[in-house]
Amino acid sequence: MSLVAFVMLALADGFWESKPADTWTVQEVQSIFEASPWSRTLRVRGDPMQVHLAAATPMREAEKRQKAFQKRIGAADASFAEYLAMLDEGSYIVLAVRTKDREMFSDGPLVSRMQKDTQMRIGKKTYPLVTHFPPSSSDFYLRLVFAKPKQLSPSDKSMYFYFVVPGATDPYRQVEFLFKDLTYRGKLEY
Repeated sequence: MSLVAFVMLALADGFWESKPADTWTVQEVQSIFEASPWSRTLRVRGDPMQVHLAAATPMREAEKRQKAFQKRIGAADASFAEYLAMLDEGSYIVLAVRTKDREMFSDGPLVSRMQKDTQMRIGKKTYPLVTHFPPSSSDFYLRLVFAKPKQLSPSDKSMYFYFVVPGATDPYRQVEFLFKDLTYRGKLEY
């Protein structure tokens, strides 16, 4: 069976709803990162860019499972431990952006532009970037952190992210996630 066929089959029955995360296969984890309601692959000029809502429970479970498959040796760096502590608070929305060039995050002007121009919009309200965690040797994702609204309005249908990725061919990107698609085991997860 081809990977595309497997992904379509896996998504059709929403394996993440009925199957415990600790039994997800490598292919299932890959499908969550590539084709689930919490992930998008952005295709603009240059290489495709994979993004996902990292604070959502199914994505946290998929990341944990992926790390188990990779069997990385050594402890996560201090910034990743700080990031995990923030996630445990439950007060943040995190957009994770898979990056290729960690070195670009040492360029002060590019990082400043990212911090200034990155934002999230829900309904009519705009949220600035709270903080970010650059990619590291233990984590290949740029983590963009935003404050989670205390509650959503019934008129809020989606989240838009406008963000800048230092070193990308086309650094200005945007992505939308529809709230109606972000249900996991009966609960809105984002």
